[in-house]
Amino acid sequence: MKIGIDGRLYFETGVGRYIRNLLKEYDGFDDSNEYIVFTTPKAVNQINSYSRMKAVATDIRWHSIEEQISFPLLLNRFDLDLIHFPYFSVPLFNSHPFVVTIHDLTTLNYSTGKASTLPLPLYKLKHIAYRFVLKNALFNSKRIIVPSNSVKKDLIKVYPQIENKIRVTYEAGSLPMSDSQRQYSFEPFFLYVGNSYPHKNLENAILALKLFNSDRKNKYNLVIAGKIDHFTQRLKDFAKTHKVDKQIIFQNSLNDQALSRLYLRCEGLIFPSLSEGFGLPILEAFDHGTIVCCSNIEVFRELYGSVPFYFNPLNIESIAKSMEKTSFLNAADKKKIIKEQKEISSKFSWKKTASKTLEIYKEAMR
Repeated sequence: MKIGIDGRLYFETGVGRYIRNLLKEYDGFDDSNEYIVFTTPKAVNQINSYSRMKAVATDIRWHSIEEQISFPLLLNRFDLDLIHFPYFSVPLFNSHPFVVTIHDLTTLNYSTGKASTLPLPLYKLKHIAYRFVLKNALFNSKRIIVPSNSVKKDLIKVYPQIENKIRVTYEAGSLPMSDSQRQYSFEPFFLYVGNSYPHKNLENAILALKLFNSDRKNKYNLVIAGKIDHFTQRLKDFAKTHKVDKQIIFQNSLNDQALSRLYLRCEGLIFPSLSEGFGLPILEAFDHGTIVCCSNIEVFRELYGSVPFYFNPLNIESIAKSMEKTSFLNAADKKKIIKEQKEISSKFSWKKTASKTLEIYKEAMR
């Protein structure tokens, strides 16, 4: 088969890591298909270094009018048997058979203007457009890939007609281990990895840190590792209002080595999200022997069992107590938890993800 991959998000977090790992695995073991990857000019050389990949450069942005009009014209220049869109933003005028990956339904579940920099009327229009594009992707796809049974359940609740097309393929951790053990000036610290959108619930994590530190002479910090943007500025203002800004450290768009080093040096990962499709930082933390404190939402229970320290993400005291449990762990208990984390982590691999995804391509074509 000649398979097209929409790789325009190649260098982004989340979806970008998904794309990068699929391509790497395909090149490693798939010798029967040819891949045309539509990507940013910056990624062309990297993708062309794979033996079965041909990169096609494009500056067409996702979520744009150009995506709807010009991207299908670009795709039509190639004789593709199937296209994999690794994100819901499928052009309405695409004429090729396609498979789509839906990573989560956060935008449906948390459709508030607070999650946008747009004025509320424009945001409402954008949200209507989002639902329309999502519905097109779901109903016109040959198969729908989701990263967990929790996302599958969410989809079926809203669109029960598509149940037979949905296939679950778990993702995996893939962050290379840093060879540096150099200390940070802001130790001791807890770590959060990801963006700062409102559903990530970081305001409650900040308030929990303040409560956790309230009777401590040696204050802990919270490092937020992710893209600095409008939402992080809101968090900075929030932390300042609550007089905890000196304990909140922002680390912008780190490379893999720098991120790995944070996992290795932190007291624990704090992941207070209200909605996720998979929660990749938890697996990365497991791989690094980092204790995890996370929301007691369904998807984390499905994937990570009883191993993390769970908390109620809407309860400040609950989050603070999980921080306290982590900070008071003795060496034997910590060793036991790390062993359990590694056992869970070993069940996930990108090779498994890629192999199952290829089967879904074949199924879609049949």
